[in-house]
Formats: sequence, structure tokens, C-alpha cells
Amino acid sequence: MAENSELSSLFDVSLTGKALTFKSKQTGEGSAKVLSMSGFGGAPTAPATQKAGENAKVEFNLNTLAAGTNVLTAGGEITINGTKYALVADEKAAAALDKGVVGVLVGTNDGNTVANLNKALESKGIKAEFGTAGKLLFSATKNGSAMKLQIGD
Repeated sequence: MAENSELSSLFDVSLTGKALTFKSKQTGEGSAKVLSMSGFGGAPTAPATQKAGENAKVEFNLNTLAAGTNVLTAGGEITINGTKYALVADEKAAAALDKGVVGVLVGTNDGNTVANLNKALESKGIKAEFGTAGKLLFSATKNGSAMKLQIGD
């Protein structure tokens, strides 16, 4: 199947015993999948198992930063895919940022700050949300979006 450029561009294909595996080369929940197969001595069959794709995600444990309630405070920085997002106290501080740095207003609590961060991230195909046990989760919202995360300097 490696000779079939259409299949090999979409899937890594492997054979283990009698099990044929197609692993999508696309990332994300809308990635390519095999819907049915035919020509194997019988009626078309659906794949035995299908695992849904997942969007890229990065989880950051906020509990390691501080024991306080609000850890997303002015002066903090998050770099995602090479763009720096600076947490700022007000519009004046945002206007004073270097060119290319995106200002994100700190809210009255971490939830409001994450909501403001999402406004800055929505056009980039990335979403921030609180996960379980004090974890901040960044996930790609567009199929195939890659993500690199750096928090702090």
C-alpha cells in the first residue's frame, strides 16, 4: 500500500498478523478515517475499531506556581507558537508593551483572566480552559493546528 500515493499521504499503514492498521497522518478530531473496506472475499465491512483523533493539547499545573487563589497575575507571560501574551493590569500597560506582544487584561479572578486570554487566542485556533485539580489546559481548536507552549521567560 506504500506505493499508493493517495493512501500513503493520508495514513501510515501496517500489518500485524491478520490485523491491518491505518493510522491517520492528520491531527485533530476531524482527521481522516477508514469508513469501510471491500474486496476481501465478502461483503464490505466496517473497520473493527476506530479511535477518534484528538486535537493537540498542553496542560500546565498552576498548583506548582503558588498556593494563592489567583495565580494568573499582571506581569506574567505565556508564549504560544512564538507569540508572547503578556498579562497586564490595565489598557495603559497593554499599550506600553513591545511590538508583537499581545496584552491580556487580568480579570478579578483566574477564570476571568482565562476568558480574556481566549479572546486573544480565538483567531489562532487555540483555546485555554481550566482542567481538573488546578490545571490550565491549552488545546488546538482547528484541525491540524500545532501548538508550542512556554510560560514565563
